[in-house]
Amino acid sequence: MPLFTGRVDCVSVSEGAGFTTLEDANGDKETFILWFSPTIPATLTAFTRVLHSMWLALLRDAAANGWPVTISHGTNSAEVTNVRIDN
Repeated sequence: MPLFTGRVDCVSVSEGAGFTTLEDANGDKETFILWFSPTIPATLTAFTRVLHSMWLALLRDAAANGWPVTISHGTNSAEVTNVRIDN
């Protein structure tokens, strides 16, 4: 799984989509898809919603405190599989 580490530059959230942008030590920025579901499907589980909420809480805390974040994502994909604070 590829990793990207940087500081939170932006978080954008709506009911059907969530995105975040990180800026690494070189000033390079990458935008990642936290979730994308323009019409919330019935198959979206409570677990998934809680996971998304946890990611947002981590990103909010990291942005507020200037902590670096590492995002795991699929190869050749911007879809997030994991978020962690590197504090």
